[in-house]
Amino acid sequence: MKRILLLLTVVSLLFIAAPALAAGNGTLEGNVVNRTDGGSSVADQEVTLKTYRNDNEVESAVATTDADGHFIFEGLDTDPSLSYEAQMVYQEADYYSGRLSFAKGQDSLTAELTVYDATDSDASIRVTTAHTVISVEEGNLRVKEYYYFENTSDRTYVGSEVATPDGKKATLAFFMPGGAVGLEPGGELMSCCIYGSDAGFIDTMPFLPGPKEAVYSYLVDYKSGAYTFNQRVRYPVADYNLLVMGEDVALSSDRLVTEEPVTLQDGLYQRLSGANLAPNDRITIELSGLPGGGSGTVLVIIMIVVLAGGAVFGLTVRRRKARPVVARADPARKEQELIVALARLDDSFAEGQIGEAEYRRRRAATKQQLTRLMRGR
Repeated sequence: MKRILLLLTVVSLLFIAAPALAAGNGTLEGNVVNRTDGGSSVADQEVTLKTYRNDNEVESAVATTDADGHFIFEGLDTDPSLSYEAQMVYQEADYYSGRLSFAKGQDSLTAELTVYDATDSDASIRVTTAHTVISVEEGNLRVKEYYYFENTSDRTYVGSEVATPDGKKATLAFFMPGGAVGLEPGGELMSCCIYGSDAGFIDTMPFLPGPKEAVYSYLVDYKSGAYTFNQRVRYPVADYNLLVMGEDVALSSDRLVTEEPVTLQDGLYQRLSGANLAPNDRITIELSGLPGGGSGTVLVIIMIVVLAGGAVFGLTVRRRKARPVVARADPARKEQELIVALARLDDSFAEGQIGEAEYRRRRAATKQQLTRLMRGR
């Protein structure tokens, strides 16, 4: 009997409507603006206004743009605790105005929805900097890949081929070596929008003009004191760096230059670099002197890290005796320090050692420093 009463209570709660928003005198109006040179019309486009309270959607409304792309929503509740966001789908891509709220005594808001024509060509997609950081564990290599993409066109890349059962198109493709496990996406990669592929995984989110940060991590096992790490380039890469933590690990590659090791706060990193890598280039890196060996334990890791490239001196492989770089205030070394600092910060947050507010504050400050260095090259 108690179970029946409990069930009836739960069912009744499901039918209790959320409190209706008060009819108000607030107005939100704006324009849909196509930033593609000579772009298509934005007339007669459906715009949806979402209303949020404490990040929970509580209401939505729809308007249609006029011949000039103008839209308006009236009768809005001006409660400052509410936020509003205009959204639309234009040529297969989603666009958002960002959240807006009425200030006390305010009764009007303005918003702009910037859109672009779509393209199915990835000819304008490139990687300005790419970075691979490998940490050596007993029987495992923890690999973190950081890519800073750029869409140099004024069109949104929406993909060309359907790649999923529900009709989504592949936009970006990422490589992982055979035997990789424990994939964890970060940066602007979202778990909802990535799917496995024969050689790694794909992203299905449209790529708007401008930059995009993609980060992912995984584990691979090694069975002896050596491991062959295979890397495949999917897009043109201007600068590529590979860092491996450990004083006793030796590196060699068929395509990358051996650089001086760098000593950072948490240890010494061996380093290889390359430049102007072309799509479909394959890179082989031989790691030797790895500790232990045997079957590794698969760990779940969550890494959200920004990438930056370092100095590049050519593509001829040359081994040098490993020795720490003397500490000096050069930009390349500072970039490496910031990359590792972000990685360690993400580790601390994933392990619950710091709270979310502190994590986001420190990460934003560190990322800002890194962005300034990258732009100053």
